[in-house]
Amino acid sequence: MNPIKNKKDLEATIDDIRSFAYSYLEKYSPSKQQLKTYLFKKLIKKRLKISSKKEIFNLIDSVIASLVDQKLLNDEYYSDSKSKAFLRKGYSLNKIRYNLIKKGIDEKYVKASISKIKENESDPDFFSAIKICKRRRIGPCREESNRPLFYKKDISILARSGFSYEISKKVLDLPKDEFTQNELENQWREYLEDLKKSGKQRVYSSFVNKHPKLKPDFMVQLMLDNEIQQSYFEEEKPTMLQFLQKRLNNYSLSFNIIIAESARQLEPYTADEKYQYMLEKNPHLALLRQKLNLDIE
Repeated sequence: MNPIKNKKDLEATIDDIRSFAYSYLEKYSPSKQQLKTYLFKKLIKKRLKISSKKEIFNLIDSVIASLVDQKLLNDEYYSDSKSKAFLRKGYSLNKIRYNLIKKGIDEKYVKASISKIKENESDPDFFSAIKICKRRRIGPCREESNRPLFYKKDISILARSGFSYEISKKVLDLPKDEFTQNELENQWREYLEDLKKSGKQRVYSSFVNKHPKLKPDFMVQLMLDNEIQQSYFEEEKPTMLQFLQKRLNNYSLSFNIIIAESARQLEPYTADEKYQYMLEKNPHLALLRQKLNLDIE
């Protein structure tokens, strides 16, 4: 490759890099290192007249610096959002730390993100390990008679996922007590009261008339009216699930959400829609409208 000697060629190359970067940022929210790697591969593939890798990276770094100044690229935000996403998937704190560093995130941002998780989440590794057990159907999610047989294997699975021996043992020894529909409903009502006391009135109102149903394998089925209620549920689910699991002493408990079909029907909005809706309820309205020569406004 030859060095860029012409100023116009240099500006064109920088424009190409910037264009590639903008296109990538429209689709993804990468770290600086991820974007840098992508741009390097893109430039190599395009076979631009650049003398060395060092020159390529210098040009890429200048574009990335401008994106940071424009607040289009932020590793601190990336670290926080990605760590939360990893936690929802059931990653251990060790695995979250490893993956963030692997993506090129500065150690200070990684430490800050891990600290925020510890501050905001109750025993994060413990509940992440439970998620792994559910996904892999191991530990407390196995048939009771099989739990002792696969104990060592399950310990190894959790260890490879970054969990300590103490956490792994604690999770694998978790109880799976039977509970009744009445017991489920009692704890559900207690959780809703906690929501109300904590000031989450809107969330409380969405669930106060909902009745969870106990299904086989400790599955709790919950019927919701619409996608708004579903979004409230997804936001509240981790805390709700932990509450019920602790109170009912069963860590195999999980949710199955169903959106009511009736909720998908749109409510009448315009005058004509309202008239048609009322006409379905009372066909005699058409005759009355005709006799009185009424218009729909």
